[in-house]
Amino acid sequence: MATEKKNAEQETTKVEQERYFNEPVEIELFKDEDRYKDDVFVAVNGKRFRIQRGVRVTVPRYIALEVERSLAQKKAAAAVITYYSGKQQVIGE
Repeated sequence: MATEKKNAEQETTKVEQERYFNEPVEIELFKDEDRYKDDVFVAVNGKRFRIQRGVRVTVPRYIALEVERSLAQKKAAAAVITYYSGKQQVIGE
């Protein structure tokens, strides 16, 4: 009996999570006429999306979260590059 209740609770949680991550949300990606002019391709578990820059589009939440993670990673990488490029030392002198 307790196992059935636990399984039912887990199934409910799984359904709620699936509903949350598939909920449509609006995003707009930065666009300029230089580096950020092309569309962005995002793929998660075989589902592919091409997101046009400079236009507000509706995508599932899991795609929006993946775009946010990607942008955060780019910022972190840029910070590391900036940090190490400014602190170069010559070894042996």
